[in-house]
Amino acid sequence: MGVLQAARLVKGGARSARAASKSTRTFEFTTRLERPDGSWFHRIMIPVAVSRAAGKRGPVPVVVLLNGVAEVRASIVPCGGGRHRLLINARARAEAKAKAGDRVAVELRVDESPVGDPMPHDLAHDLRRLDVLAAFERLPIGKRNHIVRFIGEAVAETTREKRIAMAVEVALAASEKEFDRANAVGKRRLSRAK
Repeated sequence: MGVLQAARLVKGGARSARAASKSTRTFEFTTRLERPDGSWFHRIMIPVAVSRAAGKRGPVPVVVLLNGVAEVRASIVPCGGGRHRLLINARARAEAKAKAGDRVAVELRVDESPVGDPMPHDLAHDLRRLDVLAAFERLPIGKRNHIVRFIGEAVAETTREKRIAMAVEVALAASEKEFDRANAVGKRRLSRAK
């Protein structure tokens, strides 16, 4: 059975995904845990039927249970072709006893009210200092939480400082991307006005 046929709503088949109420957006399917050639990350691909039924085109906050034991709170992100993907960290892979190439059972629930982790003071200070706090806060909540947890897991102070510097770089890149988009929109408006 293919991934698309394996995708199903808990309370109905994949075809009834659109008919399901927004509050029941829980899906069960099996898929392969992938580690693309030359990459450092592991991922699962979300079936098109599930991506469509999730009802959002951009990042979607979710709670995922892998193999019935490993909970992952993150955002599925678009990857083209109407599909989303979810990165799976080492902790979740270890709890699920899964390695690249293994098939995993996935229970995915759209998180209708995701909660952001509290931001560490030192991270907030550095983001404010470079005027990118607002850009960081506009990142998808799953990405923000991942970054905050990554910083919180640092044992050595030097590691924490490096991770905060990486987070600031992410916020700077997001801010630059927003600026570039705003400029592109402004240029289009000017060219239309002529």
